[in-house]
Amino acid sequence: MPVKLRLTPSRSSSEPMFISNGSDLQGIRIPGADLTGGQFDSALLQDSVLTGVKLTKARIRQVDFSRAQMEGTQFGEMRYLEEDDRIFSCAFSPDQKSFAVGLKKGDITIYDTSSWTKVRTFQGHEGWVKDLAYSPNSQQLLSGSYDHTMRLWDCETGSTDFVLGGHAGFVRAVAFSPSGKQVASASDDCTVRLWDTKTGAVAFVLPDHTEVVRAVSYSPDGDTIVTCGDDGTIQVFSTQTGQVLLSTVALDVEYRCSAYSSDGQLIVTGDGNGNLQVWEAATLFPRLRLNSNSSYVYCVKFSPTGQEIVSCSDSTLRVWDGNTGALISTLRGQLHPVTSVVFSPDGLKIASASSWETTVSLWEVNPTVAGLGIESSFDHWTCAACSPDGQVFISGGSSGNIQYFDADTGKPSFVIRRNSPPIMCIAYSPSGLQIAV
Repeated sequence: MPVKLRLTPSRSSSEPMFISNGSDLQGIRIPGADLTGGQFDSALLQDSVLTGVKLTKARIRQVDFSRAQMEGTQFGEMRYLEEDDRIFSCAFSPDQKSFAVGLKKGDITIYDTSSWTKVRTFQGHEGWVKDLAYSPNSQQLLSGSYDHTMRLWDCETGSTDFVLGGHAGFVRAVAFSPSGKQVASASDDCTVRLWDTKTGAVAFVLPDHTEVVRAVSYSPDGDTIVTCGDDGTIQVFSTQTGQVLLSTVALDVEYRCSAYSSDGQLIVTGDGNGNLQVWEAATLFPRLRLNSNSSYVYCVKFSPTGQEIVSCSDSTLRVWDGNTGALISTLRGQLHPVTSVVFSPDGLKIASASSWETTVSLWEVNPTVAGLGIESSFDHWTCAACSPDGQVFISGGSSGNIQYFDADTGKPSFVIRRNSPPIMCIAYSPSGLQIAV
Protein backbone atom coordinates (compact mmCIF):
# COMPACT_ATOMS: atom_id res chain seq x y z
CA MET A 1 0.00 0.00 0.00
CA PRO A 2 1.83 3.18 -1.15
CA VAL A 3 1.62 6.22 1.05
CA LYS A 4 2.48 9.92 1.04
CA LEU A 5 6.12 10.78 1.64
CA ARG A 6 8.21 13.93 1.96
CA LEU A 7 11.69 12.88 0.87
CA THR A 8 14.89 14.95 0.81
CA PRO A 9 17.57 12.53 -0.38
CA SER A 10 21.24 12.98 0.41
CA ARG A 11 23.56 14.09 -2.36
CA SER A 12 24.82 10.53 -2.74
CA SER A 13 21.37 9.03 -3.16
CA SER A 14 20.06 8.77 -6.72
CA GLU A 15 18.02 5.59 -6.52
CA PRO A 16 14.22 5.76 -6.98
CA MET A 17 12.27 5.11 -3.79
CA PHE A 18 9.06 3.19 -3.22
CA ILE A 19 7.84 3.63 0.35
CA SER A 20 4.91 1.73 1.80
CA ASN A 21 3.43 0.23 4.94
CA GLY A 22 4.58 -3.38 5.10
CA SER A 23 7.06 -3.05 2.21
CA ASP A 24 10.23 -5.12 1.93
CA LEU A 25 12.93 -2.42 1.96
CA GLN A 26 15.81 -4.60 3.12
CA GLY A 27 19.21 -3.21 2.24
CA ILE A 28 17.96 0.19 1.13
CA ARG A 29 20.68 2.90 1.28
CA ILE A 30 19.28 6.38 2.04
CA PRO A 31 21.75 8.17 4.34
CA GLY A 32 20.54 11.64 5.34
CA ALA A 33 17.06 11.19 3.86
CA ASP A 34 14.16 13.17 5.32
CA LEU A 35 11.30 10.71 5.86
CA THR A 36 9.28 13.05 8.07
CA GLY A 37 5.65 11.97 8.26
CA GLY A 38 6.18 8.74 6.32
CA GLN A 39 4.08 5.62 6.91
CA PHE A 40 6.26 2.56 7.55
CA ASP A 41 4.27 0.30 9.86
CA SER A 42 5.53 -3.31 9.59
CA ALA A 43 8.14 -2.39 6.96
CA LEU A 44 11.25 -4.57 6.60
CA LEU A 45 14.40 -2.43 6.87
CA GLN A 46 17.00 -5.04 7.81
CA ASP A 47 20.59 -4.30 6.72
CA SER A 48 19.59 -0.81 5.56
CA VAL A 49 21.81 2.28 5.67
CA LEU A 50 19.77 4.83 7.60
CA THR A 51 22.53 7.00 9.05
CA GLY A 52 21.27 10.52 9.72
CA VAL A 53 17.80 9.68 8.44
CA LYS A 54 15.02 11.89 9.81
CA LEU A 55 12.00 9.84 10.95
CA THR A 56 10.24 12.61 12.88
CA LYS A 57 6.46 12.07 13.03
CA ALA A 58 6.83 8.88 11.00
CA ARG A 59 4.74 5.78 11.73
CA ILE A 60 7.18 2.96 12.59
CA ARG A 61 5.12 0.40 14.51
CA GLN A 62 6.55 -3.14 14.22
CA VAL A 63 9.33 -2.09 11.84
CA ASP A 64 12.26 -4.52 11.63
CA PHE A 65 15.50 -2.49 11.92
CA SER A 66 17.75 -5.55 12.43
CA ARG A 67 21.40 -4.87 11.51
CA ALA A 68 20.51 -1.46 10.06
CA GLN A 69 23.11 1.32 10.25
CA MET A 70 21.34 4.04 12.23
CA GLU A 71 23.96 6.44 13.57
CA GLY A 72 22.35 9.84 14.01
CA THR A 73 18.88 8.66 13.00
CA GLN A 74 16.23 11.02 14.38
CA PHE A 75 13.02 9.50 15.71
CA GLY A 76 9.74 11.01 16.81
CA GLU A 77 6.89 8.80 15.66
CA MET A 78 3.67 10.46 14.56
CA ARG A 79 1.32 9.99 17.46
CA TYR A 80 -1.41 7.45 17.67
CA LEU A 81 -3.65 6.95 20.69
CA GLU A 82 -4.00 3.49 22.23
CA GLU A 83 -7.14 2.46 24.11
CA ASP A 84 -8.08 -0.76 25.90
CA ASP A 85 -11.34 -1.12 24.00
CA ARG A 86 -12.73 -0.70 20.49
CA ILE A 87 -13.22 2.92 19.40
CA PHE A 88 -16.50 4.12 17.91
CA SER A 89 -16.15 7.90 17.85
CA CYS A 90 -13.79 10.83 18.35
CA ALA A 91 -13.99 14.62 18.48
CA PHE A 92 -11.78 17.68 18.94
CA SER A 93 -12.94 20.47 21.23
CA PRO A 94 -13.35 23.82 19.40
CA ASP A 95 -10.56 25.37 21.49
CA GLN A 96 -8.42 22.39 20.42
CA LYS A 97 -7.25 21.77 23.97
CA SER A 98 -9.09 18.45 24.34
CA PHE A 99 -9.80 15.36 22.29
CA ALA A 100 -12.54 12.87 23.20
CA VAL A 101 -12.71 9.18 22.29
CA GLY A 102 -15.89 7.09 22.64
CA LEU A 103 -15.49 3.40 23.45
CA LYS A 104 -17.49 0.21 23.01
CA LYS A 105 -17.87 -0.31 26.77
CA GLY A 106 -19.53 3.09 27.17
CA ASP A 107 -16.58 5.09 28.52
CA ILE A 108 -15.31 8.34 27.04
CA THR A 109 -11.60 9.11 27.31
CA ILE A 110 -10.47 12.74 27.32
CA TYR A 111 -6.97 13.67 26.12
CA ASP A 112 -4.97 16.84 26.62
CA THR A 113 -3.83 17.70 23.10
CA SER A 114 -0.74 19.60 24.28
CA SER A 115 0.78 16.32 25.47
CA TRP A 116 -1.71 13.75 24.16
CA THR A 117 -2.02 12.25 27.62
CA LYS A 118 -5.23 10.90 29.11
CA VAL A 119 -6.60 13.34 31.66
CA ARG A 120 -10.10 12.09 32.43
CA THR A 121 -12.60 9.30 31.78
CA PHE A 122 -16.34 9.95 31.63
CA GLN A 123 -18.42 6.96 32.71
CA GLY A 124 -22.17 6.45 32.63
CA HIS A 125 -23.26 4.99 29.31
CA GLU A 126 -24.19 1.32 29.22
CA GLY A 127 -23.63 0.84 25.49
CA TRP A 128 -21.30 1.81 22.67
CA VAL A 129 -20.60 5.55 22.43
CA LYS A 130 -21.46 6.01 18.76
CA ASP A 131 -20.98 9.76 18.38
CA LEU A 132 -19.53 12.79 20.17
CA ALA A 133 -19.87 16.57 19.80
CA TYR A 134 -18.42 19.44 21.82
CA SER A 135 -20.29 22.64 22.61
CA PRO A 136 -19.03 25.76 20.78
CA ASN A 137 -17.40 27.05 23.99
CA SER A 138 -15.75 23.65 24.67
CA GLN A 139 -17.33 23.50 28.15
CA GLN A 140 -19.75 20.65 27.44
CA LEU A 141 -19.50 17.35 25.61
CA LEU A 142 -22.49 15.60 24.04
CA SER A 143 -22.44 11.82 23.59
CA GLY A 144 -24.87 9.46 21.87
CA SER A 145 -24.96 5.78 22.75
CA TYR A 146 -26.39 2.42 21.83
CA ASP A 147 -28.03 2.45 25.28
CA HIS A 148 -30.69 4.67 23.61
CA THR A 149 -29.61 7.80 25.53
CA MET A 150 -27.55 10.94 25.11
CA ARG A 151 -25.53 12.54 27.86
CA LEU A 152 -24.49 16.14 28.28
CA TRP A 153 -21.23 16.28 30.24
CA ASP A 154 -19.52 19.11 32.10
CA CYS A 155 -16.00 19.05 30.68
CA GLU A 156 -14.45 20.65 33.75
CA THR A 157 -15.86 18.26 36.35
CA GLY A 158 -16.75 15.20 34.28
CA SER A 159 -20.23 15.16 35.79
CA THR A 160 -23.38 14.59 33.77
CA ASP A 161 -25.52 17.71 33.36
CA PHE A 162 -28.38 15.82 31.69
CA VAL A 163 -29.26 12.30 30.60
CA LEU A 164 -31.42 12.78 27.52
CA GLY A 165 -33.72 9.79 27.14
CA GLY A 166 -36.65 9.14 24.88
CA HIS A 167 -35.33 7.38 21.81
CA ALA A 168 -36.58 3.83 21.33
CA GLY A 169 -33.48 2.72 19.46
CA PHE A 170 -29.72 3.20 19.19
CA VAL A 171 -28.56 6.82 19.03
CA ARG A 172 -26.49 6.92 15.85
CA ALA A 173 -25.50 10.59 15.61
CA VAL A 174 -25.46 13.76 17.69
CA ALA A 175 -24.72 17.42 16.99
CA PHE A 176 -24.38 20.69 18.90
CA SER A 177 -25.96 23.85 17.50
CA PRO A 178 -23.58 26.77 16.80
CA SER A 179 -25.31 28.78 19.54
CA GLY A 180 -24.88 26.00 22.08
CA LYS A 181 -28.53 26.32 23.05
CA GLN A 182 -29.77 23.24 21.22
CA VAL A 183 -28.54 19.74 20.41
CA ALA A 184 -29.80 17.14 17.95
CA SER A 185 -29.86 13.35 17.89
CA ALA A 186 -30.60 10.75 15.21
CA SER A 187 -31.76 7.23 16.03
CA ASP A 188 -32.65 3.76 14.87
CA ASP A 189 -36.23 4.57 15.92
CA CYS A 190 -36.54 6.58 12.66
CA THR A 191 -36.72 9.93 14.44
CA VAL A 192 -34.59 12.99 14.95
CA ARG A 193 -34.94 14.92 18.22
CA LEU A 194 -33.97 18.47 19.05
CA TRP A 195 -33.24 19.27 22.71
CA ASP A 196 -32.86 22.39 24.85
CA THR A 197 -29.42 22.35 26.49
CA LYS A 198 -30.49 24.51 29.46
CA THR A 199 -33.43 22.34 30.52
CA GLY A 200 -32.79 18.99 28.85
CA ALA A 201 -36.31 19.11 27.42
CA VAL A 202 -37.26 17.92 23.94
CA ALA A 203 -38.01 20.86 21.65
CA PHE A 204 -39.09 18.84 18.59
CA VAL A 205 -39.50 15.23 17.53
CA LEU A 206 -39.07 14.91 13.76
CA PRO A 207 -40.65 11.61 12.61
CA ASP A 208 -40.30 12.14 8.88
CA HIS A 209 -37.87 9.30 8.14
CA THR A 210 -39.19 5.78 7.62
CA GLU A 211 -36.01 3.85 8.47
CA VAL A 212 -32.86 4.22 10.58
CA VAL A 213 -31.56 7.81 10.70
CA ARG A 214 -27.77 7.70 10.62
CA ALA A 215 -26.66 11.35 10.47
CA VAL A 216 -27.59 14.82 11.64
CA SER A 217 -25.66 18.09 11.19
CA TYR A 218 -26.34 21.75 11.93
CA SER A 219 -25.82 24.49 9.38
CA PRO A 220 -23.20 27.08 10.45
CA ASP A 221 -25.93 29.65 11.22
CA GLY A 222 -27.87 27.08 13.25
CA ASP A 223 -31.14 27.73 11.41
CA THR A 224 -31.34 24.28 9.80
CA ILE A 225 -30.23 20.69 10.23
CA VAL A 226 -29.66 18.08 7.57
CA THR A 227 -30.52 14.43 8.20
CA CYS A 228 -30.19 11.25 6.17
CA GLY A 229 -30.60 7.52 6.61
CA ASP A 230 -31.42 4.08 5.33
CA ASP A 231 -34.64 5.20 3.61
CA GLY A 232 -32.59 7.01 0.95
CA THR A 233 -33.94 10.36 2.08
CA ILE A 234 -32.02 13.57 2.74
CA GLN A 235 -34.06 16.17 4.61
CA VAL A 236 -33.43 19.72 5.76
CA PHE A 237 -35.42 20.92 8.77
CA SER A 238 -35.94 24.29 10.42
CA THR A 239 -34.49 24.23 13.94
CA GLN A 240 -36.99 26.91 15.00
CA THR A 241 -40.20 25.20 13.85
CA GLY A 242 -39.25 21.58 13.20
CA GLN A 243 -40.75 21.81 9.72
CA VAL A 244 -39.28 20.09 6.66
CA LEU A 245 -37.82 22.71 4.32
CA LEU A 246 -36.21 20.48 1.67
CA SER A 247 -36.27 16.79 0.89
CA THR A 248 -34.90 14.47 -1.75
CA VAL A 249 -35.18 10.70 -2.13
CA ALA A 250 -32.88 8.31 -4.01
CA LEU A 251 -33.87 4.79 -4.98
CA ASP A 252 -31.65 1.91 -3.87
CA VAL A 253 -29.45 4.20 -1.76
CA GLU A 254 -28.84 4.10 1.98
CA TYR A 255 -27.23 7.31 3.21
CA ARG A 256 -24.70 6.84 6.03
CA CYS A 257 -23.31 10.30 6.81
CA SER A 258 -23.66 13.99 6.06
CA ALA A 259 -22.01 17.33 6.84
CA TYR A 260 -22.35 21.04 6.03
CA SER A 261 -19.51 23.11 4.61
CA SER A 262 -18.19 25.88 6.84
CA ASP A 263 -19.94 28.58 4.81
CA GLY A 264 -23.24 26.68 4.81
CA GLN A 265 -23.44 26.66 1.01
CA LEU A 266 -22.86 22.94 0.51
CA ILE A 267 -23.86 19.61 2.03
CA VAL A 268 -21.91 16.41 1.49
CA THR A 269 -23.33 12.92 1.97
CA GLY A 270 -21.84 9.42 1.87
CA ASP A 271 -23.81 6.29 1.07
CA GLY A 272 -23.74 2.53 1.29
CA ASN A 273 -22.73 2.21 -2.35
CA GLY A 274 -19.38 3.92 -1.82
CA ASN A 275 -20.40 7.27 -3.31
CA LEU A 276 -20.12 10.81 -2.01
CA GLN A 277 -22.48 13.51 -3.24
CA VAL A 278 -22.03 17.26 -2.83
CA TRP A 279 -25.32 19.20 -2.84
CA GLU A 280 -26.32 22.85 -3.00
CA ALA A 281 -27.58 23.44 0.54
CA ALA A 282 -30.25 25.95 -0.53
CA THR A 283 -31.90 23.60 -3.03
CA LEU A 284 -30.46 20.09 -2.56
CA PHE A 285 -29.43 20.28 -6.19
CA PRO A 286 -26.55 17.81 -6.80
CA ARG A 287 -23.24 19.51 -7.67
CA LEU A 288 -20.54 16.82 -7.52
CA ARG A 289 -20.52 13.05 -7.35
CA LEU A 290 -17.42 11.25 -6.07
CA ASN A 291 -16.73 7.52 -6.05
CA SER A 292 -14.55 6.14 -3.29
CA ASN A 293 -14.16 2.73 -4.99
CA SER A 294 -15.52 1.19 -1.82
CA SER A 295 -18.78 -0.44 -0.89
CA TYR A 296 -19.47 1.83 2.06
CA VAL A 297 -18.74 5.40 3.18
CA TYR A 298 -18.84 5.48 6.98
CA CYS A 299 -18.08 9.12 7.71
CA VAL A 300 -17.51 12.36 5.83
CA LYS A 301 -16.42 15.85 6.93
CA PHE A 302 -15.57 19.20 5.36
CA SER A 303 -12.31 20.85 6.39
CA PRO A 304 -12.67 24.07 8.43
CA THR A 305 -12.04 26.11 5.28
CA GLY A 306 -14.59 24.13 3.31
CA GLN A 307 -12.03 23.56 0.55
CA GLU A 308 -11.46 19.88 1.26
CA ILE A 309 -13.59 16.87 2.11
CA VAL A 310 -12.31 13.86 4.03
CA SER A 311 -14.16 10.56 3.82
CA CYS A 312 -13.53 7.14 5.30
CA SER A 313 -14.44 3.72 4.04
CA ASP A 314 -12.62 0.35 3.80
CA SER A 315 -9.27 0.82 5.59
CA THR A 316 -8.46 4.22 4.09
CA LEU A 317 -9.10 7.93 4.34
CA ARG A 318 -9.58 9.91 1.16
CA VAL A 319 -9.10 13.65 0.91
CA TRP A 320 -10.98 15.37 -1.94
CA ASP A 321 -11.00 18.83 -3.43
CA GLY A 322 -14.37 20.23 -2.34
CA ASN A 323 -14.65 22.44 -5.42
CA THR A 324 -13.65 20.07 -8.21
CA GLY A 325 -14.17 16.64 -6.68
CA ALA A 326 -10.58 15.64 -7.51
CA LEU A 327 -8.99 13.04 -5.24
CA ILE A 328 -6.09 14.72 -3.44
CA SER A 329 -4.76 11.93 -1.27
CA THR A 330 -5.41 8.44 0.03
CA LEU A 331 -4.19 7.78 3.58
CA ARG A 332 -3.76 4.32 5.02
CA GLY A 333 -3.26 3.74 8.73
CA GLN A 334 -5.87 1.32 10.00
CA LEU A 335 -6.08 -2.38 9.20
CA HIS A 336 -9.89 -2.44 9.27
CA PRO A 337 -12.61 -0.14 7.90
CA VAL A 338 -12.23 3.43 9.16
CA THR A 339 -15.54 4.45 10.72
CA SER A 340 -14.82 7.85 12.28
CA VAL A 341 -12.86 10.84 11.01
CA VAL A 342 -12.58 14.49 12.01
CA PHE A 343 -10.49 17.56 11.17
CA SER A 344 -8.94 19.55 13.99
CA PRO A 345 -10.46 23.05 14.29
CA ASP A 346 -7.34 24.65 12.79
CA GLY A 347 -7.39 22.16 9.91
CA LEU A 348 -3.83 21.01 10.55
CA LYS A 349 -4.63 17.49 11.79
CA ILE A 350 -6.98 14.68 10.89
CA ALA A 351 -7.95 12.06 13.46
CA SER A 352 -9.36 8.71 12.39
CA ALA A 353 -10.51 5.55 14.12
CA SER A 354 -11.96 2.15 13.34
CA SER A 355 -14.66 0.52 15.43
CA TRP A 356 -12.81 -2.78 14.89
CA GLU A 357 -9.60 -1.43 16.46
CA THR A 358 -8.31 0.18 19.65
CA THR A 359 -6.19 3.00 18.20
CA VAL A 360 -6.78 6.52 16.89
CA SER A 361 -4.48 7.62 14.06
CA LEU A 362 -3.39 11.26 13.97
CA TRP A 363 -2.41 12.68 10.60
CA GLU A 364 -0.42 15.88 10.11
CA VAL A 365 -1.72 18.14 7.36
CA ASN A 366 1.02 20.20 5.72
CA PRO A 367 0.30 23.81 6.80
CA THR A 368 2.50 25.37 4.12
CA VAL A 369 0.41 24.13 1.24
CA ALA A 370 -2.71 26.19 0.61
CA GLY A 371 -5.72 24.04 -0.11
CA LEU A 372 -3.79 20.76 0.09
CA GLY A 373 -3.26 21.11 -3.67
CA ILE A 374 -2.91 17.98 -5.72
CA GLU A 375 0.63 18.95 -6.77
CA SER A 376 1.68 19.44 -3.15
CA SER A 377 3.44 17.19 -0.67
CA PHE A 378 0.01 16.03 0.51
CA ASP A 379 -0.39 14.15 -2.79
CA HIS A 380 -0.29 10.38 -2.44
CA TRP A 381 3.31 9.75 -3.48
CA THR A 382 4.33 6.29 -4.48
CA CYS A 383 7.90 6.85 -5.70
CA ALA A 384 10.69 9.41 -5.86
CA ALA A 385 14.10 9.82 -7.43
CA CYS A 386 17.04 12.21 -7.09
CA SER A 387 18.86 13.66 -10.10
CA PRO A 388 22.41 12.40 -10.69
CA ASP A 389 23.86 15.79 -9.69
CA GLY A 390 21.81 15.80 -6.46
CA GLN A 391 20.25 19.18 -7.22
CA VAL A 392 16.67 18.05 -7.87
CA PHE A 393 14.38 15.30 -6.77
CA ILE A 394 11.12 14.28 -8.35
CA SER A 395 8.07 12.39 -7.16
CA GLY A 396 5.26 10.53 -8.83
CA GLY A 397 2.00 9.42 -7.29
CA SER A 398 -1.70 8.76 -7.46
CA SER A 399 -2.44 11.95 -9.38
CA GLY A 400 -0.34 10.80 -12.34
CA ASN A 401 1.63 14.05 -12.16
CA ILE A 402 5.38 14.47 -11.72
CA GLN A 403 6.44 17.04 -9.12
CA TYR A 404 9.90 18.63 -9.13
CA PHE A 405 11.54 19.79 -5.88
CA ASP A 406 14.72 21.66 -4.94
CA ALA A 407 16.82 19.06 -3.09
CA ASP A 408 18.38 21.65 -0.81
CA THR A 409 15.21 23.36 0.41
CA GLY A 410 12.57 20.72 -0.32
CA LYS A 411 10.42 23.40 -1.98
CA PRO A 412 8.36 22.45 -5.06
CA SER A 413 9.54 24.09 -8.28
CA PHE A 414 7.17 22.94 -11.03
CA VAL A 415 4.87 20.08 -11.96
CA ILE A 416 4.38 18.04 -15.14
CA ARG A 417 0.69 17.28 -15.51
CA ARG A 418 -0.13 13.96 -17.14
CA ASN A 419 -3.52 12.61 -18.12
CA SER A 420 -2.48 9.09 -17.24
CA PRO A 421 -2.79 6.43 -14.50
CA PRO A 422 -0.93 6.68 -11.17
CA ILE A 423 2.86 6.47 -11.30
CA MET A 424 4.28 3.45 -9.48
CA CYS A 425 7.98 3.83 -10.35
CA ILE A 426 10.14 6.75 -11.50
CA ALA A 427 13.85 7.08 -12.38
CA TYR A 428 16.39 9.46 -13.95
CA SER A 429 18.63 8.46 -16.82
CA PRO A 430 22.39 8.50 -15.98
CA SER A 431 22.75 11.80 -17.86
CA GLY A 432 19.90 13.38 -15.93
CA LEU A 433 18.28 14.54 -19.18
CA GLN A 434 15.47 11.98 -19.26
CA ILE A 435 12.95 10.52 -16.82
CA ALA A 436 11.31 7.11 -17.04
CA VAL A 437 8.00 6.24 -15.33
